[in-house]
Amino acid sequence: MTSVPFSQPLPLPVELIFNILSYLNPREIVHLRVVSKQFREITEDSQLWRTVYASACFLRPPGPFPSQSTKFLERTLLHSEQLFRTWTSEPAKITGRVLPVPNPPQWDVLSGRWFVWMDADMNIRCHDLDTDAEQVLWQHEGDELFHFVASTTASPAGRLIYIILYDDAPTLRRLLEYRVEEDSGSLSDPVSHDISASERRLSIIGQASRYKVSFRHGNLLFDSRTRIFYTLPPIHSELDTVEPFLSQDPTSVWEAFLTKTHIITFRCWTSGLDDEMNLIQAYHISDSTGPFPVDGIVDDLCLTHETSMDQLPWPIVLISSSAVNTITGFTNVKFLVGFDSDDQTHYRCLELMLPEPRSGVVRPMAIHTQDLFTIDSESMPLPFAGGSDDGYVRGLVAIPAEDGEQDDIVYSIRKFSVDASQETCTAVLGEPSPVTFPRNLDGISDDMFRINCLTPRFDAMRGRLCYDIANGSGQVTDIAIFDLE
Repeated sequence: MTSVPFSQPLPLPVELIFNILSYLNPREIVHLRVVSKQFREITEDSQLWRTVYASACFLRPPGPFPSQSTKFLERTLLHSEQLFRTWTSEPAKITGRVLPVPNPPQWDVLSGRWFVWMDADMNIRCHDLDTDAEQVLWQHEGDELFHFVASTTASPAGRLIYIILYDDAPTLRRLLEYRVEEDSGSLSDPVSHDISASERRLSIIGQASRYKVSFRHGNLLFDSRTRIFYTLPPIHSELDTVEPFLSQDPTSVWEAFLTKTHIITFRCWTSGLDDEMNLIQAYHISDSTGPFPVDGIVDDLCLTHETSMDQLPWPIVLISSSAVNTITGFTNVKFLVGFDSDDQTHYRCLELMLPEPRSGVVRPMAIHTQDLFTIDSESMPLPFAGGSDDGYVRGLVAIPAEDGEQDDIVYSIRKFSVDASQETCTAVLGEPSPVTFPRNLDGISDDMFRINCLTPRFDAMRGRLCYDIANGSGQVTDIAIFDLE
């Protein structure tokens, strides 16, 4: 139903008009405003933009939410649609700037907009990269040392930001919850949840985001949708090919991904140059919308599916969360992965097919791979990618090229997009585009200026790349923000 009355009778029922206009892209809807006063009223209607936003077949930020105004939805959709049209068809154009941040002990960028860091007094601060507004999110009191990990999620009412505080033990201490004011981008005052009663200790905790949790040798996973903490059980496997490796610790960083129905883990062991084993396991989780009250509850997980591969993919990006095949009953999860071979990196869609679980039985999962594109490079390419739950992915591969001027570093950028929303994945790879990253940016001259593959944060929704700049002593001095068009 329309949200505003129209000044003149409409020629067709408003629902039918909205259905017709929903097949247009945002630019075409805006162009209709010049046709007549009546079309202007129709194309400014809130319900129309909410319908178009929800049904858009390209990558866009979470929404629509009740707190998002019509202008916000229109502006966001126009920008997202422009990126969709030009991402792979036009050469990379980069606008860069620097945010001075003196040696933050920890930092993160959430949704490509909110730069969250801990200052020298251990206060947690937030800088809005769109408006340059700053907030103090949490003020430290006392002498106890704290660390944090931040995540974002979407609720029916809007986006939420969670900050988990933990001490040096490390033991969980507190969960801070902030609601995003969508139009302004500011964050609400925190709702503080005491979780110290859980007495759960972490190894080294990593960063979390909606439907994805990445930890470094950790065993505690936080589901920001439901506010539930999950504990991964000790590694075990019923696969004969994996058994010889179980007495060893995994030799490479492992990843865990939170889907709508499962937690999927990748663990790798290497022994010598040619002996490698990658174990993929799935743990079923309750399909609940939450959020639940935070009271220190920790759910132990039960292994339901597993398989193995003889090569570890990198990167591993979740591109389509759990989709149930109504004919087979299988749950399908898709990843964008890369496999190195000589001087090439082959990017593929890795699809895991999980049969219906059986109580007390660990069932094998099937693997299906589909070639998407190949990058030729004698030096290690740096891939960055991200996507949405409905299967739309945007990314780039940065390949070190010949040096530019004395104060420049040149990369060959190849942008790509992947559509995993259908049964078969499709990908578009743009042409190589040389891009110069100036070392001397806004007066900052640094011999160590480079893109470090461990620290960047790439937001696919905005096409924004952020990473830290260190001085000659290894101290972080600034955060570089690059917007790609």
